[in-house]
Formats: sequence, C-alpha cells, structure tokens
Amino acid sequence: MVYYVGVVNSFDTSKGYGFISSAQIQGDVFLGTHDLPAELQQAVVHPGLFELGGRTVQFGVGSRDGKTHATDVALAPAEGLPTVGTVVSYNDQKGYGFIGVSGLEGGDVFFSKRDIPPHMHAFDGRSFAGKIASFIITPQENGKPQAKNIRFCDSGGTQAASSPKAGLGALRDGQ
Repeated sequence: MVYYVGVVNSFDTSKGYGFISSAQIQGDVFLGTHDLPAELQQAVVHPGLFELGGRTVQFGVGSRDGKTHATDVALAPAEGLPTVGTVVSYNDQKGYGFIGVSGLEGGDVFFSKRDIPPHMHAFDGRSFAGKIASFIITPQENGKPQAKNIRFCDSGGTQAASSPKAGLGALRDGQ
C-alpha cells in the first residue's frame, strides 16, 4: 500500500469524522474515527485529552462510494507536541513503565513514577496496563523517548493530569 503524509484540517468528535489535506493528493481526504488506531479512537472522544486537528498523520487511501477516504492512519509523533499511546506495562517496585505508540519507530516510550499524577502513585501498577495516555515525548540523555506531562483517560472517560501546565485543556475539579 502507498502511504501519504498530510495534516488533519479538522476533526469533529461529535460527528466522528474530519478531513486531511496532503500536497500529494488533490482535494481533502475523508477521515473517520474507525480509520484511527485504537488509542486515538478512544482519546479523541474525550474533549481536552487530545486534539487531532492540525496534527501531521501518515495514511493510506481507499475509496468508498466513489469518495476518497483515509485508511491505516498513524499520528506522526513530534517532540514537544502531545501524542497518545496505550500503557503496555508498569512495575510498581521499580517505579517505571512503558507506553506503546502506533506510528513511532523504535518501540515503546519510557515513563517513570514521577511522570504520573501524584494522586495515582498509590495505584496498583496492573491498573495502568491498557490505559490510554496523552503525553509529551522528550528525549532522555541516551536519546530514547520518555513520556512527560502524562494524562490518563480512565474507562469512565475522566482524565487525570500530571501537571496543570500540560497544555491539553483544563480539568474539572475532582478528576
């Protein structure tokens, strides 16, 4: 399959779709929620956790009813911009874990206990596995990626922030 690079012009979470523009394709390309990786599907339905509009994506192209639509969409992670992934593992005793990110070459992203919200430090590490997280990727001294300013989306749709300066929107009290 041929893949293209483009920017999400808009994405309306209430309608479940948006459009991608790409210099490689004439006209906008339809983007449905179902064309996103699982972690983005869950993140975009929670306002303030992650905004897809304006982000660079890689995608394939298909056709439905004679109209162009995106397939196999992957977010292009960028240093300093929020990205989304799924917690693969977390070890309570060692105080660190890993977040899997589709579209990121080189594997999972490291995070430490100090990078998660303080009120979540007492959680059992097993409760983190499978959680959707929004975070900023920063390079460690060894060049490997590390997650900072982590916010989690729990199964109830609420969010938790590691820092009020996470740049991902205000949180309601008590979450």
